[in-house]
Amino acid sequence: MKRILAPIANIVAWPIYIIGLIAPLTPSEGTPTVAAWAVFVLFPLALLCFTGYSYTNKFAKLLVGIQVLAIVGFTEKLLSYQLH
Repeated sequence: MKRILAPIANIVAWPIYIIGLIAPLTPSEGTPTVAAWAVFVLFPLALLCFTGYSYTNKFAKLLVGIQVLAIVGFTEKLLSYQLH
């Protein structure tokens, strides 16, 4: 079952994050709520962590780790824009 759910979770995580970048998480919309952060950042990160845990191939785990770092890094940049 993990072999089926892991790629689906990986594919679903990015559109959720990108939808969050379109409006709720951007500085032009004001400060996002905790619920917006949970839905549009933490949920995709949780999906990617599940995906990384589910894969057995080390290269696939490396790619998932890079995706997690990309989301964390870009989110940190958004937070720094909103705090200044």
